[in-house]
Amino acid sequence: FGALEKLSRSMALKEGSGLAGKSFVSGELEWVEDLTVKGSAMERSPRQAALQAEGMMASLTVPVKTADGRTVAVVLLLSQRFEPVNPSKITAVEALCTSAAPFLEHLVATRQASSPQADPSLA
Repeated sequence: FGALEKLSRSMALKEGSGLAGKSFVSGELEWVEDLTVKGSAMERSPRQAALQAEGMMASLTVPVKTADGRTVAVVLLLSQRFEPVNPSKITAVEALCTSAAPFLEHLVATRQASSPQADPSLA
């Protein structure tokens, strides 16, 4: 997954763009069972070519929200196989995101303070 990771770390995601950007804006989790279906979220992803090259077939995006409901980050999980919706996996990832929210909120605030011109939305 080296190329996908390198690309992901090098780009600043935009609100509403791609798998994570869509979840960031909506504040809703999204489970995509089959990213290869025409019209899927992968087609709108700036990382589409890299996702296809690595054989990614399914995704789960979960917004990380603060206590007041603001989304500060998104967790994106990818799979190389088709994955039907699994409520127990969703519950586990949502719990992890809820636990991580205070730390990530602090991290975003720290980055904004050190770089005021940075986009606060997807820091």
